Amino acid sequence: MDPHLVGLQSHEGARSDPDVGSSRDGLSRRRGGRPRSAWRERHHLCSHPRTSPCRCLTRRPQGPRGGGQRAREDPAVIERATASGAPLTAVAALAAAWHRLPDTAKDTIRHPAGAGIGSVRFGSIRAVQVDQTTCGAAVMAMMLMTGDPFVAAWVATGRSLGDHLPSECAAALELGARTIEERWQSLQRVLHREATSAALGPLPWPRAYGTPPWRVDNATRFAGLRFRGAMVDDTDGERVAAAVAHASAALRDGIPVPMYTGGDSSGGLDHVVPRHVVLLTARTEAGFEVYEPSSGRVLPLAVDRLLGGGPKEPALGHWTRVSWMVLPRPRKR
Repeated sequence: MDPHLVGLQSHEGARSDPDVGSSRDGLSRRRGGRPRSAWRERHHLCSHPRTSPCRCLTRRPQGPRGGGQRAREDPAVIERATASGAPLTAVAALAAAWHRLPDTAKDTIRHPAGAGIGSVRFGSIRAVQVDQTTCGAAVMAMMLMTGDPFVAAWVATGRSLGDHLPSECAAALELGARTIEERWQSLQRVLHREATSAALGPLPWPRAYGTPPWRVDNATRFAGLRFRGAMVDDTDGERVAAAVAHASAALRDGIPVPMYTGGDSSGGLDHVVPRHVVLLTARTEAGFEVYEPSSGRVLPLAVDRLLGGGPKEPALGHWTRVSWMVLPRPRKR
């Protein structure tokens, strides 16, 4: 037996989905990666304590999604796996088993949020939020899969590598997840529970209110980085420009940016508070690419839509304004 494949195992209750392949693929997933860039060094972003030396998240490649390459020909996946803090045995297992994975699984591991504008799918299922309260959890799950290939691998295959199963996946398994769709939905439920459990100190956060903005920064796990939530005053041009610059720098380093949206006072107080969560996934010449979880699509968003109000915007979940961003936090000197 190939020594790199020792310890690759499926978990109790898991089964291979038809579009993922048989258990011979021997994988369960989790993914991650980490950038070392001039921007990162300028802002003194913290390093993952288990990743040495620091690695950079490479910018997401543009172009069609494809599979079939061996892991040694796709270093971005291995860099993300290393930066996730996974044991080196798990990283080696991922590299050894990569060429055995179906193309659909490789696609999900490489680019969970897709490789451009359009529908986001994991195999045959669309990557949508579970219900009206889990937009934040869906965004957190997408960000987690982008930063940790082992999580993405588990969603796509239901299997672990080198006896390494991320804690979020282990918790989702307890909910009885067996198919790709069930694994994706269970991951959202686990993250939603984590983000809301201590939102009001000793009191539980009302589930109907979704994910509180001030908890996403603490609950987000991505390549060992720390995050901070920042309110966006879209009537202040300088503040919006600063937020755009910060988000753009993060995206160029491969770090997605969660963003809350809402309405204005004309719709009542209920519209003023943050109501929906989307994920900035790429910077473009015209603006941003945005994963919108209620539709399960990546949609374009012009930069000027972050300033002031306007008509309902599909990329904002059919809300009109941006109210909050979750950004990488610089480390104190």
